[in-house]
Amino acid sequence: LLKKLSRVLYNILVLFIPWEVRIKKIESHFGSGVASYFIFLRWLFGINIVLTIMTGAFIVLPELLAGAPFGTTRSKTIPKEHLASAQDLDTIWSLGGYLQYSVLFYGYYGRLRKIGSAGYRLPLAYFLVGMAVFAYSFIVLLRKMAKNSRMSLASASDENFTFCWRVFCAWDYLIGNPEAAESKGAAIVNNIREAIVEEQEKKKDTSLAVLISLRILANILVLLSLAGSIYIIYFVVDRSQKLEQEKPELTLWEKNEVSVVVSLITMIAPSAFELVAQLEMYHPRTSLRFQLARYSVTLPDAALITITHCIMHHRSYQHVSYVLR
Repeated sequence: LLKKLSRVLYNILVLFIPWEVRIKKIESHFGSGVASYFIFLRWLFGINIVLTIMTGAFIVLPELLAGAPFGTTRSKTIPKEHLASAQDLDTIWSLGGYLQYSVLFYGYYGRLRKIGSAGYRLPLAYFLVGMAVFAYSFIVLLRKMAKNSRMSLASASDENFTFCWRVFCAWDYLIGNPEAAESKGAAIVNNIREAIVEEQEKKKDTSLAVLISLRILANILVLLSLAGSIYIIYFVVDRSQKLEQEKPELTLWEKNEVSVVVSLITMIAPSAFELVAQLEMYHPRTSLRFQLARYSVTLPDAALITITHCIMHHRSYQHVSYVLR
């Protein structure tokens, strides 16, 4: 009786899991491989909800409750020349008008160190929440990767009989569609080919001294690339601030050079780290973890260098938000 009650209770709880029934229908037609993609999207949606709650509770809500109301400061007032079109559909669609002068944008938040009668330190909260959001995302992602790695039967260990699992246990018996079955068969063939290539790579004789030297060289290249990216960001931010003080009117490139440079660094870094990882000769799963850690260091470095430089030169929070945009 207890087992029946627990089973009924579990079936009731399943109904409250978002999109669980629809994902099960997809799984019954196309297999667990296709359903795992939608499960991954649901997992990302859950992470975004947590991040939204953190940002809303410690930044947006205090600003709405204790900050200066709309229309009282320059950063919270729509210019008169834009007021007529502030409610137009094309303006709102491009996040302009009233949306531009709302809590959705950095510039809405004032430069006061404390707000409200309780003295809530909003700038500090803004910085700490940003770091907490990044740390939470990174930790959750690593835990998920570690859990999936433990659950994977076809791991890189020699004791897990990789080829036996791939040949005899790779088929998904939940597939009920001919096209999905054909795709699954092709995927199994590709996995076996990849396992054969990995096994051949293991048998290649590589001197231990050469391997250690290559890995030391790879880490040196990573450190040099991180130091170079930090110097470039610092140089560009310093140059943009000097131009803002010296020139009354900036060109289009001068207005956006900081954001363009930071975007290029964050785009090029993964490809550069992937090339460097080929020198280390790690297993693909281990290499992926190293690349993720290196790329995760690049993003906060760019933000921290920009914020620190602006604060050292006593720039406004509006300028900080502008160069980070």
